[in-house]
Amino acid sequence: MQASVDVRVDARGSDCPAPLMEMIGAVQTAQAGQVVAVLSNDSMARADIPLWAAKSGNELLAVERHEDCEEYIVRKLPHALAQLEDIGR
Repeated sequence: MQASVDVRVDARGSDCPAPLMEMIGAVQTAQAGQVVAVLSNDSMARADIPLWAAKSGNELLAVERHEDCEEYIVRKLPHALAQLEDIGR
């Protein structure tokens, strides 16, 4: 992983949609250009977080596999939408 993480949220043990909601909340409060990471072991996050990043216009930098979870790393882009309702989910 090249970019340093500005905000890391541990959502391990949380079920869908909590990891996605944690990512959205962290991105909403982050400044443009900051990098947010969410740790999750919920299988639905594998689809939800990358799809949300693409639809919202944020940049999914990586999905890193760890022993007990995945880490979803997203850069907040200046023009991105943060709200689920903004992207028509």
